[in-house]
Amino acid sequence: MKVERVSAYAPEGTTPRLVQAGVGRVPAGFPSPSQDYSDTQIDLTEMLIRDELATFIVRVCGDSMEGAGIFDGDELIVDRSIEPQDGHIVVAVLTAQ
Repeated sequence: MKVERVSAYAPEGTTPRLVQAGVGRVPAGFPSPSQDYSDTQIDLTEMLIRDELATFIVRVCGDSMEGAGIFDGDELIVDRSIEPQDGHIVVAVLTAQ
């Protein structure tokens, strides 16, 4: 069994971190130059984190999950409050007894 190492860190504080939001949909071809500007902001914490106290971020080391679209160096948002179900991807910590 191959075990991948990850480094984990908790999200910093509860202050929203706002980033620029795009306007409209992105065409598959060349985008309009007017789409470069947006005064709309979104809160990624609000969009991506359901339970802040149970959520942490891990950085992936290794290539064993590439088939699921998870690559070496990716950062994953992990919510420990979600009950695992068939088809979910889980982060498991294995310890020697």
